[in-house]
Amino acid sequence: MFKYATIKKISTETRRQIIVFKLKRFLTDYKRQVIIGPIFKLIEAILELLLPFMMKQLVDIGIKNHDSHYIFVMGAVMLATALLGMGCAYICQYSASIASQGSGTAMRNALFRHIMCFSDAELDRFGTTSLITRVTNDVTQLQYAVAMLIRLVIRAPFLCIGGLVMAMIINLKLSLILVIAIPLFILVLTWIMRACVPLYKKLQQKLDTLSRLLRESLSGIRVIRSFSKNEKEKERFAQAGCEWQKTAVHVGKISALMNPITTLIMNFAVLAVLWFGGIEINSGNMSQGDIIAYINYLSMILLALVVVSNLVVTFTKAAASAARVNEIFETSPTVSNDSHNTDLQFCLGAPLLSFHHVSFAYPNSAENALQDIDFSINAGQTIGIIGGTGSGKSTLARLIPRLYDVTKGSIAYCGCDIRKIPQQKLRQKISMAFQNASLFSGTIEDNIRFGNSEISYETVVAAAKVAQAEEFILRMPQGYQSHIEQGGKNLSGGQKQRLNVARALAQMPEILILDDTSSALDYATDLKMRTAIREYSRDMAVIMISQRASVLTDANCILVLEAGHIAGIGSHEELLKSCPVYVEICQSQALTEQKGAN
Repeated sequence: MFKYATIKKISTETRRQIIVFKLKRFLTDYKRQVIIGPIFKLIEAILELLLPFMMKQLVDIGIKNHDSHYIFVMGAVMLATALLGMGCAYICQYSASIASQGSGTAMRNALFRHIMCFSDAELDRFGTTSLITRVTNDVTQLQYAVAMLIRLVIRAPFLCIGGLVMAMIINLKLSLILVIAIPLFILVLTWIMRACVPLYKKLQQKLDTLSRLLRESLSGIRVIRSFSKNEKEKERFAQAGCEWQKTAVHVGKISALMNPITTLIMNFAVLAVLWFGGIEINSGNMSQGDIIAYINYLSMILLALVVVSNLVVTFTKAAASAARVNEIFETSPTVSNDSHNTDLQFCLGAPLLSFHHVSFAYPNSAENALQDIDFSINAGQTIGIIGGTGSGKSTLARLIPRLYDVTKGSIAYCGCDIRKIPQQKLRQKISMAFQNASLFSGTIEDNIRFGNSEISYETVVAAAKVAQAEEFILRMPQGYQSHIEQGGKNLSGGQKQRLNVARALAQMPEILILDDTSSALDYATDLKMRTAIREYSRDMAVIMISQRASVLTDANCILVLEAGHIAGIGSHEELLKSCPVYVEICQSQALTEQKGAN
């Protein structure tokens, strides 16, 4: 298996061939179709080459001698040949459809599985829009290339060579016309292809930009409307669409030259054949049937050359798509999954979760987002995390389920480094509820049960009650069976956050992480939910992140972050005495003299 680093040293064309070759594994299950399809297409091409020769015989023998019987017999043979060729073409087309659609489906599934293994670092690197385009448009382009590979890669060159041979057999002198017409034909095709291929790549990039803008506009349409930016977004999208249109029109104009120029060359070649063929007929060296057959073979050769040129464009575009697809396959997740590690050593006396001098930096970042974080938490304890915007609160939370891996230091679960624990096993012990709640289309019950389909209905209801979600669920027409649109667009921000918390609670995890999940709630609902969570999570280790100091005053320990460092750690009272950063936060929220808004 070639690596990308070594591929860079190879020529561009060779590199493309290697990249396309790497994806051939998806055709493994369709070997029969890949073999059968070209064979039947070859048979069709042979039959197609015979038809002009049969027409020659029909003209020179049947029509010339007024032999009706021969005309009907030869006509029947030609009809049978055409029908047999049509049957072969159907079998080839059927095989190509199965192989192309099947391999495309297998490729999409493999891409999706591989993407689902990515950590947040890889998702940040590619971007959602680019991943969607690669899984859809690029795979579709590869499917089309596979279909063309089976249907035309053998047929078109065979018709070119076979037609040339048959034409030379009919009359060698007239082949001088082909010697002139074919190179001229190839020259035109080469010029058009060289002009179009770079533009096709540019067109794909414009399409990526258009898709990104469309996704951003649709997902953020409420924000756009709230700031009255409808017209601006329309202008942005129109501008991107206009750029795509200009490129598409430009490449369309160039590619549109192919048909008239090639037709012109073909017609001049036919005119030359008629002119010089007439001379040959007068001299007795050719028959009328020879001229008809020769023109048919000439048209066959030139049309096959057009197909070959289109194949070159198709495979060039497919090579670019294959490079984009293969880039995903060759990207290894930075968070490795040691799924076969059975030598796990847990310490009974160790804290449930502990950070040992943890530092973390985002990819391509020169500075650490977290620096020397050291603390521990046991079951039944609640630790609060507070700090200013950009202090690293959410980053710290994402390290626990290994959405990112630490840069330095270690995080341990019961004394065992979490990097040694299989991801699925680790994440079964952890539930996270994020500030930006992500809900899926389906029922409320399905969303709460999302992490584990075996969760009982009673547990779903209990989790909803603790999250203070039942009050609005029961007001909905179908209760827990009420439908939620994609992203929870038919719910308010507070409703989405409460369902998000309910989903995390329903998993009954050992470690519960609540990342600013009450930011959209009023103080009364927030207080009710925190009180219920304290009762519900007596056996859990709870990590609660919040911007509000009042939310964290009852925590066993509060961790104060500032610019990725621990500025203070202790209880609410202790931090008021020893941590200026915490005091400043409390003063800004009018909590210096009181324990909290409880």
